[in-house]
Amino acid sequence: MSLLKDVIERLDSKEEDVRLSTIEDIVENNLVEAVPYLLKRLTREDSLIVKETIIFALKTLDCSGVYNQLFLLFRSPDAYLRNSAIDIFASSGDKAVKFLMSRYNDEDNKEVKKLILDTLYRIGTHNAILGIRLALRDQAINVKITAVEYLGRIRDYDSVPELLNIVRESTHPMLTSAVVDALINIDDKEALESILNILMPENNPDLIQSIYIPQILKILGKLGRINLIVAILDRLEDIELYAEEIINTIDELSNDLLEEILSYSKVKDILLDILRNDSIDEVIRYKAGEYFLRIADGTLADTLLDIGVSLLTASDSLKVIGIHMIGKSKHEEAKKVLLEMVEYLDDEVIKKECINVLNLLLRE
Repeated sequence: MSLLKDVIERLDSKEEDVRLSTIEDIVENNLVEAVPYLLKRLTREDSLIVKETIIFALKTLDCSGVYNQLFLLFRSPDAYLRNSAIDIFASSGDKAVKFLMSRYNDEDNKEVKKLILDTLYRIGTHNAILGIRLALRDQAINVKITAVEYLGRIRDYDSVPELLNIVRESTHPMLTSAVVDALINIDDKEALESILNILMPENNPDLIQSIYIPQILKILGKLGRINLIVAILDRLEDIELYAEEIINTIDELSNDLLEEILSYSKVKDILLDILRNDSIDEVIRYKAGEYFLRIADGTLADTLLDIGVSLLTASDSLKVIGIHMIGKSKHEEAKKVLLEMVEYLDDEVIKKECINVLNLLLRE
């Protein structure tokens, strides 16, 4: 009996161990002739460990002879098989790119096209990136958005002119938003300036469509445009809705610009609103508290004490911010509040932080 005939029979064994050892023999002997049978077995295998071993084998062996059969898995209703096809194609690198692009050009199914793009992204070579760029001209919006997202992740600078053209011509908000996110990730300053001119004509915040406010804030943070950031913040009615974007925008600023934006009373008020709102994620509230502490002084003693005390029943991270706000207030009640805190705190780390703040107050 030939080796190939033997492994074909053993692949159909009822014994899992036999199937596993057969796959190992195929890889060890570089038995490329067995690849079609491995692929066939994959589609009807029940054992997860055997399926994973088959995929490993197909990623190791030359599968170019079964690309057509492998491509059929992109149409499978089984997500595991679709993802397996991506893994196997991706392991072939540039060898698979030419085949995938030939199939892309003839493909009508937008979901299959997206799987091709998923694979090209995984391959990640120059030729694969060229293939992703071609999808920017696809008629299907969802396919085009997938290509845009991948080019943004890759930070493909060469696609910037075409991405900007899409924004200029697009009437589809989801597509425009995806392109803006991609350009923010690519982080080309000239491109970001161009996006601002498109989405905020004449640098007028009143002309912004609300859907793009979070992205415009992020761009302005990257460009350090303090006056425009403050102008937009001054027009926001729902601070809770934009809390994360506000904090992320402030995070983008250099130290000099950070001090400048924190000097605006409107920004101080917004930070306090975020800090007070227990519907906002605690990580965002914590960052707001950190920024507020940088600008807090004796003129805000009552405010600092009130908010600090209100945070003592919050999560541990916000509790620490509360302790520091009480200390920063230098209020006549601050020492008393912190002494009481030391008595009932169970968490040793927070208790130590409280004692440190209290000691600083006692030295003054």
